[in-house]
Amino acid sequence: MDNTADPQWQLIEVGGNAIEVRTSRRPPQGGRRLWPSVGEYPVYDEFFYGVMLQDEERNKLFREAITLQAEGRVVLELGVGPDLLWTSLAAESGAAKVFAVEVLEESARVARERARRIGPHVTVLYGDATQVVLPQDAELCIAELVGAIGGAEGIAAAVDDARRRHLRPGAPVVPHRVRTPIAALGARALLGDAPALHPEAASYTAQVFDSVESIFDVRMCLSGVSYADLLTDTAMLEDLNLTSGAYDNPREIHLKVTRPGEIDSFVLWLQLQCAASQPYLDSMDTDTNWTPVLVPFDTDRAVRVEVGDTLAVTATRRLYDEVHPEWSFAATVRHRDGTVTPVRAECPYANGPVRASWLHRALFRDPVPTGATSESSGTR
Repeated sequence: MDNTADPQWQLIEVGGNAIEVRTSRRPPQGGRRLWPSVGEYPVYDEFFYGVMLQDEERNKLFREAITLQAEGRVVLELGVGPDLLWTSLAAESGAAKVFAVEVLEESARVARERARRIGPHVTVLYGDATQVVLPQDAELCIAELVGAIGGAEGIAAAVDDARRRHLRPGAPVVPHRVRTPIAALGARALLGDAPALHPEAASYTAQVFDSVESIFDVRMCLSGVSYADLLTDTAMLEDLNLTSGAYDNPREIHLKVTRPGEIDSFVLWLQLQCAASQPYLDSMDTDTNWTPVLVPFDTDRAVRVEVGDTLAVTATRRLYDEVHPEWSFAATVRHRDGTVTPVRAECPYANGPVRASWLHRALFRDPVPTGATSESSGTR
C-alpha cells in the first residue's frame, strides 16, 4: 500500500462488519470541511469539551441568561459535562441550590470533584436525565442539550420530562427557544469532485458507529457554508419553545428557488435563543461549534433549478429511541416549465440506510464482513 497516496481509504470495523471511508489530509476546498455530527452520541472527549468552552458566541448568551435568572432559585442543569460551567455560574449568581445531572460516568466523577470545591449547595447526579429523581422541585432549568440540528440531542424529551417531574409550574428554561431552519443548496459545488473526511473526522465517525452498534449514513456537518451558498429561501423544520413546551414540527414545507443553480442537498442549522429577551444565535452566520448539517439527496445527479421554481417537501419526523429525532424527506421540485423532479433524503439517528445518498456513496464503500476489505485500506 502507498502510504503517501491521498486520498486514502480508512477502515472502520463495527461488530462483524467493516466499511471503508475516503480520507484526505489536504486542505479542504474553500476551507469547507466535512465532520460527523457527534453531539447526539456519547462520544464527547476533552477535544469537544474544549471546543465548547472556547465558543464565546455560545457562552456569552448562556452567561447572560443564567446570570439574569439564577439568583435565589433552585436550579436544575441537564447534561453538565465535567467542567460544571453553567452549574458553577448559577451558584456564583446566587442560586439557592443547584442539581447537576450527567449521563457519562467519567464526566460525572470529575464534575463531583469540582462540585465539592464550590460548596454543599451543588449536587451532581450521575444518570440519564429522564431517570434521576430530585429531592425537591427546581425553579430554573438549564439544558445545553442543543445539537447542530437544534433538537437532535433530545432536548425536547429531556425538558418535557423535567417539566413533568422536576420543575415548578412556569419555571423558565435556558435555552428558551431552539429552532432549525431548512433550505436547499448545491453541496457538490462547495466540496469539489472527491469529497473526503480528514482522518481525525473518520475516527470520530467510527466512534459514532460504535456508540449505536451500527453502520449507517451518519449526519455530516459542513463548515464554511453561509447564506450566500443557499439557492432557496428558508423555512422552519422545527421550532421548540422549551419554556412553554409549545413545539412546532411542520410536516409540509415549501421552499422557493431564489438563485439559479444545481441543488443536491438540504441544509439544516441552528437558531438559538437562551432567554426571551435575547437575540438569536444563528449558526449559519456565526462562528460557533454548532455547524450546519447537510442532508444530501438520494440521486447522483443534481437538480437544475431556476428562479421561480419551488420545492414541496414532506418532512416525516420520528423518535429513534423515544428521545432522539430523525427525519425522512420526500420532495417534489416543480419547475417553471411544468415538469417535476422527485427527490428523497434521509437524516437517520442510527440503524438507517447505508450509502443511500450521493454524498455517502462518495465517502464510503459498501460494507462487508470484517476481514473482507481491500488491500488499499488503512486501519482503524
